[in-house]
Amino acid sequence: MFRVMRVRDHSRDHDMKMKICPECKKYTLKDLCPLCKVRTVNPHPPKFSPEDKYGKYRRLIKKERGIL
Repeated sequence: MFRVMRVRDHSRDHDMKMKICPECKKYTLKDLCPLCKVRTVNPHPPKFSPEDKYGKYRRLIKKERGIL
């Protein structure tokens, strides 16, 4: 019996990640927003780690901006 194995093309894998436009808040799969032509960003937060190396710096930036 033969099994068909699906080969994943890793070169196209980064193109399939959801992104968001920071200007118009629209979701897309492209690197540039099709509406306002702004570079899109990853909408997901970074993974949580108990050994947060950069937490001190993020809190400092938030404090300076008045968010905390």
